[in-house]
Amino acid sequence: MAAKPTKSGSRARASSLTPTLTIVVPLFNEAKGLPALHERIAEVARYQQTRRGLNVEVVYVDDGSSDDTGDVARSLPAIPLDIQVVTLSRNFGKEAALMAGLDHAPPGAVLFLDEVGERPYRLDRMLMQLRLSGLLARTSAVVFGELPRCDEPGGAHAARAVVHELLADYPGPVLFGLPSGHTTGPTLTLPFGVRARVVTSPRPVLIIEESAVE
Repeated sequence: MAAKPTKSGSRARASSLTPTLTIVVPLFNEAKGLPALHERIAEVARYQQTRRGLNVEVVYVDDGSSDDTGDVARSLPAIPLDIQVVTLSRNFGKEAALMAGLDHAPPGAVLFLDEVGERPYRLDRMLMQLRLSGLLARTSAVVFGELPRCDEPGGAHAARAVVHELLADYPGPVLFGLPSGHTTGPTLTLPFGVRARVVTSPRPVLIIEESAVE
């Protein structure tokens, strides 16, 4: 997979001492709607900077688009947020594009993973890619959604068993079954860019340590 990172605008990455929210956005033939999406993200950046002193950067990953998505992404204004554009040589799919974007994000994050209707071998492949690419080692904790309909038909292999096997030696906490993203019931909203803590004893808990709004 060929990834060519480029920087839009002249703003340098903020100091490592300054909290930074990194938003990774995979793109495929999104030239028409990308400017409007970018403006919505810029609104979030303005709020985070003004109210909480949080720097925001967005990593746009052009996943082999056949339109002008890459050119549009590189032309977007880098105010009030930093922009990185990663260009893939062809269409690799959402998971690969996300991993290419995460490779340009700072370490230390709580990684939330969610899927629906994916068979266990595909989850195995995604987690193995995260491990081999070094991205998993840059996280502090991993939280999985409920992963509905991700078990093998007939019950031969379960998504949870795949997660347990591949992350058995992961040094940080791992939570499974957070009702966010694709769920079978009420959905929790996960805030971006806030301090969070994951504990597994005496019971697994994801603790959001600050308010998402003021």
